[in-house]
Formats: sequence, structure tokens, C-alpha cells
Amino acid sequence: DWKSLKRIAYAPSFGTDVWEYSEEQTMEFSQLLKKFDAISVREQSGIRLCKERFNIDSKLVLDPTMLLSKDDYNKLINESYTQKPKGDLLKYILDKSGSITTLIDCIAKEKNLTTFSVSGKPFEEGQKAEDCILPSIESWLRGFRDAKFVVTDSFHACVFSMIFNKPFCVVGNKTRGMARFNSLLALFNQEFRLVETINDYILNELRINQCPNIDFDKSNELINSIMSKENNIIWEINGKIRILNTKIDTQNKILCLLYYKDNQTDSFLCNMLEYKNFSRFKNILKKLHKERFIEYDNTNCILSPNG
Repeated sequence: DWKSLKRIAYAPSFGTDVWEYSEEQTMEFSQLLKKFDAISVREQSGIRLCKERFNIDSKLVLDPTMLLSKDDYNKLINESYTQKPKGDLLKYILDKSGSITTLIDCIAKEKNLTTFSVSGKPFEEGQKAEDCILPSIESWLRGFRDAKFVVTDSFHACVFSMIFNKPFCVVGNKTRGMARFNSLLALFNQEFRLVETINDYILNELRINQCPNIDFDKSNELINSIMSKENNIIWEINGKIRILNTKIDTQNKILCLLYYKDNQTDSFLCNMLEYKNFSRFKNILKKLHKERFIEYDNTNCILSPNG
């Protein structure tokens, strides 16, 4: 039954902060969006557009690529055969131009770095087919991991520069939309890394040199905090509280429940966790009490500061 299906939109992008559609299209979109149970967007401006155009309350979430950690991507790279890049300044440009080439050459000279690319060459007459083959996903990721600096006009290249904790310069591309760049960089207080011309880069050069590295500890902490909000552990439904992460052991499930709703009885906790053996469950509570994670009087459980 299609009508009973849950429809959830995760992190779609308008790609722009201005409305580009006709009144007829807007009406059609509005009717279709009413079929969705939840809508989230990846730009701050998307929240405004959803409200203004469709009277829909949406939520700002991370780009899907940021829901995996650097360790996850490193594992993917390490489990495949990839060659080390032949340079240390990664240039990943979607819309090539003379001005961007000049900017890249300027940065490479200033930082004494050698440029390399993780893009296949565009196919032209007389070009060897093997030169136009795109790199594997793992090779593409390794380019960001091994680079010392990244210059790009791609949103996702900007994202992966941050995931792999690399300093970068992103060239704004108005035809592809600036909203995603603005939202991402504002989130990490790195707006000065967005330039449109070589003059912008020169004007920002002093600030970039004073801050050659993003405070990646704070950036990673922010990403993790956003992810923890998106990947909810607790689900409350019809008066019941469930732990969604089944990999958590019973002790930590108890602590999660008490953190969510403190001062509960042992029978309530056992019921919520659907634990079959009540005697064994009470022994787990006693162990948590002994380790000073909870206060347990053989009936009621209260979370301690350690818990």
C-alpha cells in the first residue's frame, strides 16, 4: 500500500538561495511535498525556502557524506589498491578557466607545492581512451587524504577536505550555486576560504596565512555533535522507550534510559529493554551501583554524575 509508506527526504539541496521556479511548478511541488512525513535540507537558506514557498518546517542536517567518519573512509582506502598521488596540492576543478588555473599556480608557488588531480581528462579527438578513465572512488578519496592543500570549486571536495582535516581554498561557482558553500563554511567559521577571483585570494592571504590550519578538533567535535542529534539513540512510542542502537550492551542501555528519564524502577527499566531474566537484570543494576554509575536501592534507580 503506497499510501501507508513513510516518505522522508534527507538533505536535498536547492543549490541556490533564490527561487528559480514558476508558479505552476511551485504548486506542483507543494502538492507532492505534502505526501512527505519529514523533510530536511543541507543549507540554511533551504529552511527559509521551504517555509516561504511551501509553509513546511524543515530541519538543517549534514551532507550525507559527513555521516561517515575519516576512519570509515580510511578503511575503504586501505582495503583497496591505490597509488600514492604524484603531488601534494590537489586541484579538483569542475569548471576549468584561465583565472582558476592562474589561482592554482599562484597558490602552488606560494606554498612550494606540486599540483596533482584526481579527475579524468575530458575526451577529445586524438586523446587516448585510458587517459580519460575516471579514478576509482578509493583513489579519489586518497587524493584528499594525502594532499597538503586543496583548491576546488566543488562542494563535495570542500566537504572531504574538512573530513580529512586538510586546509583548502574553494572557488565560488555562482552558476552551480553558492548556498551550500556558504552554509557549510559558516557552520565552521571558515567563510574566508571562499573566493571568486585571484584578487579575493590575495586580499584574504594574510588571514589564511595567520590561520593555515582549521581548528579540526573543534570541527570534528561539531560534526560529531550534529551527527549525534541526527542519529537518535532513544525512540519513544506509545508510552514505551526503546534503544535504537542494538549494538549497545545492557549496562549502557540502562545508563542511556536513565539519562533520558532519570529515577526509574528496576521493573520499568527491565520492561523497556525487554530483558527476559529479571533476576539477572537486577544483578546488572547492582554492578552499576557498585561501580557508582547509579544509585540503586533494590527498587529505584538514579543516575550518578559518573553514569
